[in-house]
Amino acid sequence: LWNQMQSRTLIAQLAATPDDVQVKKNLKTAIRKSVRPTQDMLRLFREKINPSNSSYLEAAFQADSQLVHLYNQRRISCIYSNDSDILGIYNAPFILKEIVDDSFMIASLYFIPSLFPFLIKEPVVRSLYLPTDSISQKIAWSIILGCDLLPGGAVNVGPKKLSHLQQQHERNIDLIFAQVFSNSFHREAAYCALNAGLSELVFDVQNPGQLVHLHGP
Repeated sequence: LWNQMQSRTLIAQLAATPDDVQVKKNLKTAIRKSVRPTQDMLRLFREKINPSNSSYLEAAFQADSQLVHLYNQRRISCIYSNDSDILGIYNAPFILKEIVDDSFMIASLYFIPSLFPFLIKEPVVRSLYLPTDSISQKIAWSIILGCDLLPGGAVNVGPKKLSHLQQQHERNIDLIFAQVFSNSFHREAAYCALNAGLSELVFDVQNPGQLVHLHGP
């Protein structure tokens, strides 16, 4: 719904400034993200894959969260994806982003000592996400920078400014949200996105057919 609203706003902006390249780019992204799989899409997928006798799992809601649940339950060894939301929102320790020949590109929110022997170069370490951060804090930082829960994030807030605010407000979500989302509507949207991230449901692999919260009760 947020992406659909954003699309309508950007369409109006594009009508006023048809040559604005950035508006065109933002509009394309918002429209793409506002598309949701339909029942017809799922039916077509099932018709194509079922004759191959391949095993697959349909996620309860987000495939990202279901993958992290499978990883947490040790049903899979790693998650192969380019979507950093799997790290910041769903709290996977790392993702496998790319495979080139015999080399692998790994992404994580912070340094993982057990992975160091397998790295071919020094990792890029940033302090935006800390191992001591709560799930709420990790999701909040992702929301501010922009993620699927709130595409676009906070206006004019990048990693450098967020890092400064984290130090200034001792990583307090409420104080930082109040500063970066000065508009009450945007701030309410940010809190709704935070609650949505905390309430993500997945199919429980221990009890097939039952739903559980990815981040606990």
